[in-house]
Amino acid sequence: LKTFIKQLQSAREIHRFIENEEPRAADYFLTQIARFNRKPCFYHFRDIPGYLSLENWMKLLLLSVKISVELCTETGKDSYSKINFRPLAGNLGLRHEILSESLNGLSFSWIVDKCTHNSLDDFEINGILLAVDREKGHLIVDFRDPIDIEGILSEMRDIKDVDELNRFYEEKTTYLEGLRFFTKDYKELLKRSFERRRRQLNDAIIERGLKNMLKSKDFESLAKNFQDLKKLGSECGFTNNQNARIKYAFEKRQAQFRTMILGDYKKVTSSVSSTEELKKLWLKAKEAISKERSFYTRDFKLEIARIFDERLAEIARKKRVEKSS
Repeated sequence: LKTFIKQLQSAREIHRFIENEEPRAADYFLTQIARFNRKPCFYHFRDIPGYLSLENWMKLLLLSVKISVELCTETGKDSYSKINFRPLAGNLGLRHEILSESLNGLSFSWIVDKCTHNSLDDFEINGILLAVDREKGHLIVDFRDPIDIEGILSEMRDIKDVDELNRFYEEKTTYLEGLRFFTKDYKELLKRSFERRRRQLNDAIIERGLKNMLKSKDFESLAKNFQDLKKLGSECGFTNNQNARIKYAFEKRQAQFRTMILGDYKKVTSSVSSTEELKKLWLKAKEAISKERSFYTRDFKLEIARIFDERLAEIARKKRVEKSS
């Protein structure tokens, strides 16, 4: 009973609007409906009214019938008396303001006198897209989105430079924020695509930087390449994971240098057979350490000193053995 009462109230509102506001449009609508050889069907049209005002709801219905009549006249068939609003109803939720805005700009007289299938395309009326399903013989009423979000995302994926990517993202974000209808989901899509593309471009920058770090021959050049890459990271927006990767590579290369340096000291000290020579070598080692003291940790200095101490002890032990013999 409640449903019946609600439907009756809606019918009264529609009748009152047609009778008082647009009797000519009502005459056209009823006349055309009567001309169909088959009973007209409006699939899923009842799913749309919640998004539209009564006036715009009537405009949409009248517009669809007008185009259906045009197609029937062109083809000599009456099969387009079946009008399917399901695609429109399914795509309307987040951006129904677009359709409302377009319908607000259309008058009933324009729909009755001037509206054609081609005029809808020529004027690119946002929110409305009409197509023919020839297999089923339906007129399909779908949603025309003025925002080509797929085109925007595709263009973003082709950008090769981080600065250009940042400018593009700011420009498109400003564009979406300036529109009068709901674009939050598009902004989120744009942001995710931006972050993904920036991560890809930054990965390529990092790869080049890591190769330079691997080519470094000493602590100083390694540190310079590391700092250069860190500076790029602050400018290009490296992620925490990317920064951690750079730091790991830097520390790994430092460890490789330390291993090589310790190996060199072990090799050169093992060839020394006198304490005098070893002391001279130790003075050179201390001079080298002093020059690069910012790169030599306390533990690393102790490891170098231990190599000399161990070799000194070996030489002293060898001399005692020679004396005793």
